[in-house]
Amino acid sequence: MAKRPHEPATYFLDRCLDNDAIFEALVVAGADVERHRCHFAHDCPDEAWLRAVGARGWAVLTRDRKIRSHVAEIQAWHQAKVAVFDLTGKIGLFELATRIASFLPKMGRIIGNYSRPLWATVSASGAITVVKGERSGGIKRY
Repeated sequence: MAKRPHEPATYFLDRCLDNDAIFEALVVAGADVERHRCHFAHDCPDEAWLRAVGARGWAVLTRDRKIRSHVAEIQAWHQAKVAVFDLTGKIGLFELATRIASFLPKMGRIIGNYSRPLWATVSASGAITVVKGERSGGIKRY
């Protein structure tokens, strides 16, 4: 069941971010987090889990370049109306784990202010750029 816009998001760690340190950092920060390994086989095609995650209303955290460049994944993301936060930049997973909790308030505001499908990039410093998504009520920077 999809959450209403004013409710906190459930964040889904895709295969490439499904890491104990990142999971624990998000949980400690109070986030509702689901892990790829708890719901899907390791070799589950991206299109399949994107559709399932979209049906559940979860927001995806990823670093997977395929999702943003392969036609099948792009179509699945768009059709499933998924919110995706693509963590970019040169930062290791353990350093990312120490910073990721600080990104949550901005991501939550974006989820509440944009319709899905939504695609946003998150830099190593935490700057978020909405690449695809419709905002209600004008332009706002994050």
